[in-house]
Amino acid sequence: MEKIFELRQGDRALARLTVSETGEVTLDHDLTEDALSMLPVVVPFDGSGRQLKVQTGPDGGRVTVSFSDNTGVQLKLGADEELFLKVRDTKRLVRVRPAITASDPGSVGNQPIHDSHLVLELVPSKVTSK
Repeated sequence: MEKIFELRQGDRALARLTVSETGEVTLDHDLTEDALSMLPVVVPFDGSGRQLKVQTGPDGGRVTVSFSDNTGVQLKLGADEELFLKVRDTKRLVRVRPAITASDPGSVGNQPIHDSHLVLELVPSKVTSK
């Protein structure tokens, strides 16, 4: 059974991560290069509509990005040295990385960001560094 994680900005889903039964993770979206020029920031949600925390850390010598709620980690993805997630964009247009450490509670759109949590940034594939 596949799992789907929506990447939302406010009430609007800009993209979604789909995890297949074999564990392959793909990024699905209808974004254009113009839309990506603004470097959209999104918050991940699970299939039940719960907002997930984004955290980075080492895991056996490699960098990982975890999506979790209060019950535990729901998705853990590898990342490269620039923290881009190891997901396949079927359109080869977008890369995803954690961004913006919130030191104080705030929001992205109408989605709250809590202390020390990260959000995700959608970046055009041709951009490789911050």
